[in-house]
Amino acid sequence: MTATYRRQRAWSDALLGEARMLVGFCTVSAADHEDDTERATDLRWFNTSGAQSARVACRLRDHSYFLRYPDEFTIRSYSNGYQTELDKIMAGHGTHALYGFRTPDGQHIGAWRFLDLFVFRSWYFSTQKSVLEGRMRQQWSVQDNGDGTKFYAFKYDALPQGFVMFQGTGMQVCDNAMVEVDF
Repeated sequence: MTATYRRQRAWSDALLGEARMLVGFCTVSAADHEDDTERATDLRWFNTSGAQSARVACRLRDHSYFLRYPDEFTIRSYSNGYQTELDKIMAGHGTHALYGFRTPDGQHIGAWRFLDLFVFRSWYFSTQKSVLEGRMRQQWSVQDNGDGTKFYAFKYDALPQGFVMFQGTGMQVCDNAMVEVDF
């Protein structure tokens, strides 16, 4: 493990407590009357994938990026020959992602979105196929990070409905309601 990785990981992990609260807020809802009175259930965890557990990627960026790119999210697409986040997601890893930005002081999570990676994978596979066949222009841009890594930048308005499941600022949810899922 390199010193750079340890430093970046410590920076990233500093707000995992808040990230866990947001993920819980997005994935747990109050039970309905029937569940409460007949099934000893007060809270329900929703699961859109049918998987036994969720695997949530968490990407928190510096506030300066929010000021410049509030309408997009990025995924590492090249990393000096190492497996990238995009490779892992497209291989079927990860069910959801929490993508957000730190507050200006860096001490908390500011604006954020909770994303459905199943929706992303399906869209990316079909879009990539159309691009390769020449039927569609590429819907994302390539960003060089200057350190041997590259990112794809995706605009939220180019992605399908349902990709952004929830969004908010801090612990406030601004959009979308909890969804009911039959288990």
